[in-house]
Amino acid sequence: MNTKEQLKATTKQGGFSLVEMIVVLVVVGFLAMLATRAISGMNGAMRVSNAVSQVQQVQRAVNDSAPRSGIYTGVNITDLIDDGHLTPPNDEAGNPVPASEMNPWEGAISVNSAVSTQYTITFTGITEPDEAGQLAEKLRQIGDVTESDSEVAVTIGG
Repeated sequence: MNTKEQLKATTKQGGFSLVEMIVVLVVVGFLAMLATRAISGMNGAMRVSNAVSQVQQVQRAVNDSAPRSGIYTGVNITDLIDDGHLTPPNDEAGNPVPASEMNPWEGAISVNSAVSTQYTITFTGITEPDEAGQLAEKLRQIGDVTESDSEVAVTIGG
């Protein structure tokens, strides 16, 4: 083997070219983006599901606290909690979350009764407009719904 062949054999190294590395990085970035969107979608679905569950809990609490006559005048979230009809969720430290931060988007849940035969449960601070739409769609099975990009209200009763 002459010196030229030896030099060529020792300088040729295996490995990836710059173009191959860029292609791999683009593919990995694309997969990471898809995974992030999928996880975000699951979190959104979980928040909507939690909100529907909270509406059902509030309904039970209102029915427990309201007289059998179906008169809901004066119903509000603070009294439902204070009177023991509704238990707020706990934060990471195990302390009850205040009513002003009770919904899954960390906004307020309010309950009011402008008309004596019905009450309205309102979620504020919804950060994703599509989640507000999903929540509104699910709550239409429970009552009359009004919605905006950051707020959903369901009115229940006659």
